[in-house]
Parts: sequence; structure tokens; C-alpha cells
Amino acid sequence: MKLLVLYDQYSTHTNTVYEHLVALRSFSVHEHFYCHSGVSGDGIEWDGFDVVVIHYSARLISHSISSGVRRHLSSFQGAKVLFVQDEYDLTERLREMIDVLAIDLVFTCVPEKSVDSVYPPERFPATRFVSTLTGYVPANPQKPDQWTDIEKRPNLVGYRGRALPFWYGDLGQEKQEIAERFRREGELRGLRCDIEWDDRHRIYGDAWPRFMASCRATLGTESGSNLFDDDGSVRRRFEQWRAINPDGGYLAARAAVLGNLVEKPLMNQVSPRIFEAIASGTALVLFEGNYSGVIQANVHYISLCKDFSNIEDVFTVLMDIPALREMTHRAYRDVIESGAWSYANFVADYDQELAQLQYQKTLAEREPRLKGGVTVEPLRLQNVNLPPGLAAMWHSLPISLRTRIYPTARALALSCRRLIEN
Repeated sequence: MKLLVLYDQYSTHTNTVYEHLVALRSFSVHEHFYCHSGVSGDGIEWDGFDVVVIHYSARLISHSISSGVRRHLSSFQGAKVLFVQDEYDLTERLREMIDVLAIDLVFTCVPEKSVDSVYPPERFPATRFVSTLTGYVPANPQKPDQWTDIEKRPNLVGYRGRALPFWYGDLGQEKQEIAERFRREGELRGLRCDIEWDDRHRIYGDAWPRFMASCRATLGTESGSNLFDDDGSVRRRFEQWRAINPDGGYLAARAAVLGNLVEKPLMNQVSPRIFEAIASGTALVLFEGNYSGVIQANVHYISLCKDFSNIEDVFTVLMDIPALREMTHRAYRDVIESGAWSYANFVADYDQELAQLQYQKTLAEREPRLKGGVTVEPLRLQNVNLPPGLAAMWHSLPISLRTRIYPTARALALSCRRLIEN
């Protein structure tokens, strides 16, 4: 089959996004072509494709897909496949888009046991939902004999998290909580740790594996959010509370907005950062969790209680070089060398799901031409690092506004950088 992958070219500076896109073409038995979702769509020969795949980088509920492409998607006669992430954000709008576009197959990050809770089968009788991860083992991981020896790494613990908004709930707050508390514990002991959770300190591209290789261990939590916001009302209520209480903390905001609501563990899953750390021979210090069944506590990672009650034990293990070497090699063997979590294995499963679609659709007879923005590979754009002052201004903007103006802002930043370099 011939498949057209719609993706957001402005998201490919992130390693996980780019590797996920490339894996589809690299490992599938089918032909994949790529097109930025922001084009008009008029120049694409849609009838030259059997299947259109909407990649998670081109979010259906955002402005990254042009109105023209949406119009063509509505009338497309082939099969439609959707990869989706962050499904807790405007969930009802996403459900409506799946229905309106008549999506045949959805690769969801909702764990299998929770899929029916998020996507009721009676509402989507013609759509198949398949659970998938947000990312897999990086392409061409280093071999253990190529690792920087764990004893020679300058940072005891390194981490780059993200201060997520309050409306992502308890799970979302853990990324900042583990960073703040662990850095404080490291400082009290005079230990060298490189731990940040501000967006200005994010690391992308080739710099990320280099950073991992400089750290004896890294921190981590389960990914996702268990606070589903169907229509954006949860976010609006948090924003209204913050407008009145700009210095208020999460617990106070949560009590005011959500009361005694208990979040059900629907979305907890492993992050691609876990695979990246294991591939670089970096030990893992993680909050207690299931991590999609990929890794086991105190077998593949050092388990940290969420109340930090075992922090002394954690530091004891971090100082035990032989124990760390054994743990990192065991994690590499069980997770990387096993191939169970490779992109090749993921795409093999993806192809099996596609095989069930081709019986319902007619194979395209025309050879798709590279026009209308269609390419044989996804475009790889590099991240633009802004000066600290501009970066602070950028990150002070609401996420919804940043999403809308990102293409224009990025083009302007690239032009300025070229002028400076010349």
C-alpha cells in the first residue's frame, strides 16, 4: 500500500518525533510518503494513496492541520489512520474529530485496559483502537562498550523536566516535584547534580544523548495525565484561579478547582526518556510506578518513594558503582537487546493492523507524485535556541497562543540567527 503521513514539520527538532516518523518508512513493508499538515492540500494527488496517516505531531484539536487539509481528509476515500497523544486534553473535541473524519484506526496512548473508558465502543463501532507507547528504543543505540564509564561521568544525577500547568493534575506535577526535591537533597549533601525543569533549559537533538552520557543517573516519573478535560473547562477554572492567586501553589489550586476529586490511574505509562537513558547506560531513579510493564523496580531502576522516605537508600545505591554498572547492563539487556521495545517491533505490529484495513479499501492504482509538499522523508528542522530574555517572554505566553504563532515565530528566529551568523 501507499500511505501519506501528515505531520507537523515544526515538531521534528525533537528526537522522539523524528524517529517515530522515520520508523514508519524504514521498517514497514508499505511505502510511506510525508507532507507537512499546514499546506493547503490542493496540490496533493490524494487518490494516489491507499491510506492517510495523521501523525500525533499534527494534533487534530490544534491549528497545526490546515483547513484545506481537513477538507480533503473529509472526502478522502481510502483508509484513515490516526496516531494521537495527550488525549486528556480537550478529549471530547478529539472524539468528535475522530467521528467527523471517519477514522478507521486509532493508535492511542491510553493503556488497553482503559481504552473503553475513554472511547466508548458503542460510540465508535467502525473505529478500531490499538494501544501504543509514546516512543520506543532510539534508533542505533550505543553498545555498552561505547558508554562513558559510569564512574567517570561528571554529574551524579542529571534531569530535564517540565513544569506542567496545574490542569494536567497530580501526575503532571510529579515531573517538577521530583526535580525540585531531589535537587534540594543533592545540594544538602554537596553533590553535583544538573537538574532543571524550566523550558529555557530544555535540551534537543544531538545534545541530548551527550547530556545523558555525562550523568551517572537521571530522574523520571510516569508520563501522561489522569485529569481528563473534555471541553477545556477544567483548564479555564485553573486559569481563573491563578489569575486571582498568581502565587498560589498546586495543592491549594487543586482543592479550590477539583475539591476531593480522586484521579483514576488511566493514563500512566512509560516515557521515551526511559528508553533513551537505558540506551546510554545511565541509571534510572524513578518514582514508584508500573511504567507500562517495561521495567521493574530495583531490577532495572532505583525506586524512589513519592514522599522521599527512602532517599538515603537511593543515594547509597547511587554511590555503589558496581551495583549501578550491573543494573544499567541488566536494563540494556532486557529492554534494548531483547528487541521487544524497538521501532522495528512496533512497526511490525503497525503493519499487522494495516493488513486488516486493506480488505476494506481498494489499493491505489496511481503512483503518487512528489507535489503539493509531498516528500519521501520527513523534513528535519533544528531547534532554535533563543536568548534568555526572549525565551522567558516566549514561555510566558499561553500554550494555545504559542501553538498558533509557532511557525511564524520560528521562521523569524531562524532569519535573525542567519543574519547574526553572517
